[in-house]
Amino acid sequence: MTITATPPDVPKTRLRALVVEPDAAVRLKVTGLLQRQGCEVHACEDFAGGGVLYDLQDIIVAAVNGDHSDLNGFVERVRATSGESQPFILGLTSGSAVNVPGSAVDFGMNDLLPWPVEAGRLATRISDIIRQRNAQPLPGMATGPYDGWASPASQVLLEQLPAAVAVVDEGMNYLAANQRWRKEFQLTGMQLIGQSHYSIFPDLHPAWRELYGRCLAGHRERSDDDLLVRSDGTQDWVRWDIQPWQDGHKKTGGLILACTVVSGDGRDKVRTAFEQNLAHSLLNSPAAPVVIVDTSGRILRANEAARKFSG
Repeated sequence: MTITATPPDVPKTRLRALVVEPDAAVRLKVTGLLQRQGCEVHACEDFAGGGVLYDLQDIIVAAVNGDHSDLNGFVERVRATSGESQPFILGLTSGSAVNVPGSAVDFGMNDLLPWPVEAGRLATRISDIIRQRNAQPLPGMATGPYDGWASPASQVLLEQLPAAVAVVDEGMNYLAANQRWRKEFQLTGMQLIGQSHYSIFPDLHPAWRELYGRCLAGHRERSDDDLLVRSDGTQDWVRWDIQPWQDGHKKTGGLILACTVVSGDGRDKVRTAFEQNLAHSLLNSPAAPVVIVDTSGRILRANEAARKFSG
C-alpha cells in the first residue's frame, strides 16, 4: 500500500493565513510578509474566493473598500463557523477615499489599519499578531466518548461526518475508522481496528511520523492544499486535519485523523491558490533564476536571481 501526500516540512507549528485583497501588488506584498514570518498563506482577490478558501486559518488580512456588504457577510460567516478557533482579522483600507464608519470592532475585526498603509508599519503589525497567536493556548482537545470509540453510538456518529475520519490511540493503533476513510485510502475490506497506522502505510515519509509525535504532544496540524496520490495512481486535492483527543482523565488518548477531498469549484480555487503561491515562491527564490518571456521572446519578468546571473 503506497499513499503519498506532501510531507509536512515545518520545524514548529505553522500559523495559517488568508489574504483577501483585490489589488494584486498589495496582495503579493502582504502574502510575502506573512510567508517570511513562517505562515502558510492562501490569497484571493475577492470575498467570494475567501469564503471558499477559508478553513479555520489563524490570521485573515482583508481589504476594506467602499462597499462593506461583501466584507460584512464574509466576516459574519467566519465568526459563525470558527467556534473556539477564532482568527485574528486585520482590515486594510484600500484607498484614501474609503470611508470607514466605525472601528474594527464594528466590522467584527480585531484591528484596522487606515490608509495609507506604510510597509514598515504593516510588517510590524503582522509580526505582533503572529507573536500574539503563537502565545495563545490551543483550543480545548476533543474528548473521547465515555463508552469508547468502538461503541455503536460512536460508529453512527463517525459515519455521519462529511469527511474521511479515523481515530488512533497513543501508539497509532486504529480504534475506529468510517467508511469514507476506508474508501479514500483504498482500505475497504481490510481489518483496521487494532492495526498500526504505520503497518497500514509503511511508506510514509518520516516527516509524517514527526508530525504525529507533535500532535500527540498537544499540537494540531492542518493543511488545505495537499495532493493525495493513491496506490492505483489516482490523485485528488485534499484538506487534512490532525488533532489530539483526550480521555476522561484529561490525558491525551491518541489522535483524530480527518481528510476531505476538495472537488468542483473548491478544487479549482485551491489549485489556483496553490499555483499562485508556488509561482510567488519561485519568483522570490534567491537560488533559482526565473525569467518569464512572451511568445516573441520578450522578457516580461525576471526575478532577482536571474538579474544577478545575467549581470
